[in-house]
Amino acid sequence: VINCSSKTSKNDRSLNDCVHQGPDLLPQLLGILIRSRPRQYLMSGDVEKAFHQIVLDPNDRDYVRIIWLRDITKPCDDDNLVVYRFARVLFGLKTSPFLLSAVLRYHFMSSPGNEAVILNTYVDNVFVFTDDKEFAVHEKFRLKDLLKDACMNLRCFFSNDFEIDSVFDDSEKYTGEVTKILGIEYDKVSDCFVFNIEIADTGLVWTPARIIKAQLQVFDPLGLLLPTFVPIKAFLHKLTKLKVPLKKPLSPHHDAEWREILRSYTVPCRISIRRYAGRAESYELHVFSDASSSFVAACAYLRVKHPDGSFTVTLLMARSKVKDDLIRDVDD
Repeated sequence: VINCSSKTSKNDRSLNDCVHQGPDLLPQLLGILIRSRPRQYLMSGDVEKAFHQIVLDPNDRDYVRIIWLRDITKPCDDDNLVVYRFARVLFGLKTSPFLLSAVLRYHFMSSPGNEAVILNTYVDNVFVFTDDKEFAVHEKFRLKDLLKDACMNLRCFFSNDFEIDSVFDDSEKYTGEVTKILGIEYDKVSDCFVFNIEIADTGLVWTPARIIKAQLQVFDPLGLLLPTFVPIKAFLHKLTKLKVPLKKPLSPHHDAEWREILRSYTVPCRISIRRYAGRAESYELHVFSDASSSFVAACAYLRVKHPDGSFTVTLLMARSKVKDDLIRDVDD
């Protein structure tokens, strides 16, 4: 990754400060995760070295020059410096996600019926959600051929179904049981999202910034673990109201209070939540909201009616907010 946000001094501009980011063509990450829940079969593929498959126009290459050493064993002086230009899209330049999304979208739109593919492609990850095994297998070969025409290789395939998984060549499939879907750990054998909760008390001097960083170790964009982190969220809100600086060590009183809260998180806890909501004859979406003296929360459930007449209910998504924050947002 090239750090295109680096500056030679505080008042200078970085390369990322000087380029246009371009429109955001990425679909909503939450949308992809939610669309995966009602479908029995999941298949994913990864575009190999995606950014490096896109050639930069020669007229633009002067803007992405780097200084390097002719001989790394010799001192860094004028005689030992050489200037190179990138010929491919950089990983780290803020325009790169747009360029990749635009190229992929162009090739997907070159043939009909790819609306769902565009909606379910996030950066270099292509997802297929379906209730039909044959459709998943067909899509694997079709999408691979489509991207091959763009000189891109779709690989690292995996699926939660053994029969679909078996059509992938060993050289192009992900062989592990546990992988990640958009940052969330995923066990393809059990078809479950997996969350590992543990905040180690390493003896560091705790600050609000370190507490925030510790909380963010668990990536939960759907809010499936929302109640788990309410005590931390409430404590951070308390520190914010007291205007405790982010990098200032906690006072002895607050440090003791935090370590009491921390005791609930120091024991490793692994939570698995089933991805698939179940085969449905019909779906109903139920949204509830409630409030306490400190928090306002809302959650959305998918009520699934199965062909045998039975019902199951699955939590799709949840959100919470501290009441003071909500009032401030309304006032603003």
